[in-house]
Order: sequence, then structure tokens, then C-alpha cells
Amino acid sequence: MSESPFSPASAHPPPQRPPRPSPSLSPSINSLLNDDDDDDAHRASAGTPFDHDYFGGNGAPPDPHAVFCAPPTSVHSPSPTSAAPAHPAGFASLLQPDAPPHAADAQPRPRSSHKRPRPTSSSSSLGSFGSLLTPDGHFGAPADEAEGAMEPPTTRVRRSSSISSNPGAPQTATTARPSSAGGPPSRRSSSPSRPGPPAPPPPPPPAPAPASTAAPSASRTAPPAPPPPPPAIPRRASEPQPLEPSIFNVEPIDEFTREVADWLWGFCAQLDWDKVEIEAKIGLLVDSRGGGMRMNLPVPIETILTDDTGLRFESNMTVNQHKAFNLLLNSRVEESAHPSYPAAPVRYAHTRELDTFHDVTVPGGGGRRKVRVTRDQKDKSRVSAVEKVRVADMNVFSPKRRFDWRVSVSLEMPAPVPDTPPTHSRHKDRISYSHQHFRVDLTQVQSAKQPQPTHELEIEFKRARPLLEEAAKEQRGEDNRYLEMVQGLLNNVRMLIRNASDP
Repeated sequence: MSESPFSPASAHPPPQRPPRPSPSLSPSINSLLNDDDDDDAHRASAGTPFDHDYFGGNGAPPDPHAVFCAPPTSVHSPSPTSAAPAHPAGFASLLQPDAPPHAADAQPRPRSSHKRPRPTSSSSSLGSFGSLLTPDGHFGAPADEAEGAMEPPTTRVRRSSSISSNPGAPQTATTARPSSAGGPPSRRSSSPSRPGPPAPPPPPPPAPAPASTAAPSASRTAPPAPPPPPPAIPRRASEPQPLEPSIFNVEPIDEFTREVADWLWGFCAQLDWDKVEIEAKIGLLVDSRGGGMRMNLPVPIETILTDDTGLRFESNMTVNQHKAFNLLLNSRVEESAHPSYPAAPVRYAHTRELDTFHDVTVPGGGGRRKVRVTRDQKDKSRVSAVEKVRVADMNVFSPKRRFDWRVSVSLEMPAPVPDTPPTHSRHKDRISYSHQHFRVDLTQVQSAKQPQPTHELEIEFKRARPLLEEAAKEQRGEDNRYLEMVQGLLNNVRMLIRNASDP
């Protein structure tokens, strides 16, 4: 509870006089102390037992804003019952040594049951100044004072810096001491005493804090000192601090990679992994409804298309672009062949093949199938026949690059060489560049259906099983490299199309 801002009441109060009108909405201190006891109930119901004019002393009501920054706070409290001084103790009279002192203190009263003793510092409220003045008007502790029944305001009044820096003012808070009647401890206060309900037993006094300069007791052993922190790793002054990937020191999974990985697993999980082919081709997404021009979307970077209605993917490029890719990949083969090359080597193979396509009737009325027969033009004995079934395609639009691309999942199932005549054929002149799990095929295709050769570039997994085994580990929650391998496929595609030359 804050200290009361009033001075102690004298033993012989001066004659009563009518109260001054207060400029605020609540009754003034002067009217509160000089009204008759018959108006106690009226004052208690008024809500605020004091207002801003308790700092005035010359008859003129002071400006409330000159004293407080906030309006007076309404606090309910019982009215005083003992006589009060004719002139309220203002802030100026509390600091003047020659202010008219009051002769004696009022009898202390028990503390209200709803109050708890709370120590106040010398800088917490103006009431502490009243308790530090002696009856002679000088700073000091009065002989015997009691706490008033006034409620503290919600916003406690702070002293100005000029008062707190006064060298004559004490620097410690007013302390509670036991009353002469043996009741609960009472604070030094300058408010008149008032009767109240019996107070609860006082709380136990807090244990005194040990002085910082006191020597440790001989019977108490000091706790062991904490271990010193580990030594910091020495760092060169010019060495920059390593950059962490995020505030969590974790790099988030790329959403594009995650989407492609989930798409691949969704289509391949139930297939025969030894027969799955996963490849990516570069080309152009053409709008067949827009005059055969490359499609255009309001997106700035590569985007996976969820609806490719009306689009056609053309896996083709110009001769100049084909030649540029050939030179680029040849340079990688030469660079990796150097003995001091630290990374995985890039190897290549040049093949010339003839593909023929045959329609085969499925026994039992199962329809017709297409079988591709491939013959090596250098070694005529190398013949293979497969039935290729397209499972799914994912089209990716890359507006910043010269090419779009497509990821495909297919099944290549071995088949017997048919004895039926082929429907059509094509010649393939292919250079394959092999690097770790991937193979890049740069192919020139000559077909009887097209007088001009086409030039294709595709990147595929050499074998799909190792990739899908890593995907199965991920599904079981085991350590895996599935996303890393999918990212390798995407990186190869992106590096190639970003190094594409002009047509």
C-alpha cells in the first residue's frame, strides 16, 4: 500500500472552516478532512476520497494536469473519523523546514483485513516525504505515526528527479515497525489514524539477504564453482563465419523435387522395377490450338503443368543446338579423363542402330501390340526386341529457357522378334554420355516419314531399380538417397537447357 500524502494530525486541531470548492469531479482533500462526521457515508459513496487539490495551499485550485499526467483514480475507502488540520499538508509544506508542525501523532489503528503490508521506497510516492518530516519541519523519523485508511491511487505518483537528488533526503524506504498496542506492524505515515476492522496476523518477516561483503560462515561450505566453458575453437580473423541454411540450421526440402519424387513413386511403386524406364526429354511444349507456337503462361520460372489439354510435346532442336550440346558434352569427357580429375568420370559411346516397328496380334483377342526391334549397324548379330508401354508423362514449362522438358515413366518388356513385316523404321545415330546413375543420349534420327532428320536429347536412369529401392527405404523411414537421386536427374536437365545455344 502506498504511503498517505497527508501530514500527522495535531493534538489540538484548529477551528473548523468551510471546505474550498474542488476543481475536480471528486471531493477535495480539504473538504474530506473538514466535513462533519455526518457526511462520512456521502464521502464514501462519492468514490474518490481525494483529488488533485491536496497539493494546493493558497486558496486557488491548482491545475490538475500540472500535478498528474492522468486523471484522478477512483478508490473507495472509509472516511477519517478524527479531527484534521485546518490546512491540508501540501507538497510545498512538506519540503519547507519552517512549515507549521503538528504537535502530536494520532493513535495508530489496526490495518484493514484486506490490506497487506508492502514496503515502499523513498521514490515511490509523495506520501513517503510526509513520513520523513519531523514535527519541527525537518527531515527525520517522527516518534509515532500510523497508516491512514486511504486507498492508493492506481497510478502511483513518482517524485521528480530534483527531489530524489536532494542530499538531505534519506535514500532508504520507510519501514514497518510494530505498533505500541502490540498489533500488526504499522508504517510511518502522515495520515490521521482511523479505526478499522481487526487485522490478520502479520506475515513472517523475510529472511535478511546476506551482505555481499560478508565473509562466508565457517560452518557453511561454499558450493563448488561451475566448470569453465569449453574452449572456443580458434578462428582466423580473416575467416568468415559459416553461413547456416536457415534460422533453424536446416535446409528445407525443395518442393519441386518433392513433387517429382512423389509423382515417380506413385506410378512406379506397383510396377516391375526391372522393367521400368525413367527418362527426361528436352523439347518444346506447343499449343496445337494456337497455330503450332510454343505455349505461353503467366509464370516467370519453370512450372509443372497439371493440365496439358491441347498441348503437344515436340522433342526436337536445330542442328546448331545439337552440335553445341555435342561439343559441350565432349569437353566433359575430356576433362574427366585427366588423371588429376577428382570427381566421377564421364564416359561416352557412339552407336548406330536401326529400329523397326511391328504390330503384333495378341492371342485370344487381346488386341494388337507394338514391338520395336533394334539392330546394331556395326554388329548385325546384336538384335533386341521390346514392347514399350508409356505409363505417365509430366510436362514442365520453362519460360526463361530455350527448352521445356518432360519426365516420362515407361515399361520396356522383352518380347520375341516378330516375323511380321515392319510398319515403319528409323535410323539412329547416337552418342551416349554416362555419368554415375545417369546416361545422356544425344541422337540424330532419320525416318522415312520425315525428310529432315530430327535431333533429340534425353537423360535417363541407367537402371530404375536402384532409384526405386531408395524410394522404398524412404517409405519405411530408413536412411535413403531417394531425393538426392531425383535431384540429380533434375540438375542434369537444368544444366543442359541452361547451356543451350541459340537456334
